[in-house]
Amino acid sequence: MYNISKNEAAAQLNQAFTSLHVADEMLQRQFQGQLEDRWHVIADKIAAIQAKIRQNLSLESSVLDKLGFMETELKDVHHSMNEMPQKIQTEEDILLYIERLQVNTKNKICNFGSVN
Repeated sequence: MYNISKNEAAAQLNQAFTSLHVADEMLQRQFQGQLEDRWHVIADKIAAIQAKIRQNLSLESSVLDKLGFMETELKDVHHSMNEMPQKIQTEEDILLYIERLQVNTKNKICNFGSVN
């Protein structure tokens, strides 16, 4: 929108210079050139900001995907924990329980590491 307005203003200025005699036309054209230069600098900065925003949005969606995957994995761990026997009566039962925990969490961590 601003580019359209700027371009129309430049065209109107050129048309005015051809229609009217202006004593300081060269100075006015120099000011117009400086304005154009500043405009290009601002437009480049806006484009850089927009690119950075797009990049951050894609990174955020990637992070959200990973968080969703982690949530699923944690639910799986919770489900498998609930399936394990609740009564631990002997030392062997507790060692078996710890081993299952380690295997389940290690598998989940390895699976998450491969999502990167």
